[in-house]
Amino acid sequence: MKSKQIFLIISLLFYFCNTKLQINNIFKNSAKYPSINIVQSNNDLSIFNLQNTKSIFKEVKNGGNRGENEIVMYDSENYSPTNVYGYEAQINENFEVVSLNTNVEMLDNGYIISGHSLGNTKIKENIKIGDYVIFIKEINTAYIFEGKQEYKYAYYTFKINSYLQSLNEKMKRIIYMMSYTIN
Repeated sequence: MKSKQIFLIISLLFYFCNTKLQINNIFKNSAKYPSINIVQSNNDLSIFNLQNTKSIFKEVKNGGNRGENEIVMYDSENYSPTNVYGYEAQINENFEVVSLNTNVEMLDNGYIISGHSLGNTKIKENIKIGDYVIFIKEINTAYIFEGKQEYKYAYYTFKINSYLQSLNEKMKRIIYMMSYTIN
C-alpha cells in the first residue's frame, strides 16, 4: 500500500474512535434519558419523530423584519425591533421561555421568537412560560417542549445527528481522497 493510503486509513480509524468518544461523552451522566431514534431525511437534520414535542413551527425566519403572518427567531446578532402588532416569547440562554408579551426585551445570550397575525396566534396558543424552544436554522424550524426533560432529550438527539452528519461528510471526503490516490 502507498503511504498516503495507510495515512488515510489511520486517519479514518482515528476519526471513528474520536466521534464515538464525543457521542459517549454526551451521555456520560444521562442514563435517565430514553433511547434515541436518530433521523436523517433529505440530508437535513430532523427530530420530527420525537413523541415529546409539544409543538413544531415550520418556516420560521432567522432574523430580519417580521412580515404579516410570519414567525421570526431572533438572537442578539440578528435582532430587529418589532411593532405592537405581534406577540413574542422571551427565551433565556438555557432556551427556557421566561416572558410572553407584545414586545419583550432581548436578554444577554438570549433569544426572542416573534409572531405577527397568524404567527402571533400560534405563539399565544402553543408557548407558555417554562416551555423550552429549540430553533434549528438549517431547516427553519422551531421545536417547543413542555419540560426540561423533554428539551434535553431533543437537544441530545440533535447533537448526535450533528455528529453523524459531520462524520458522513468527512467520510465522503476520505473515500474520495482514497479513490483519487489509488488511481
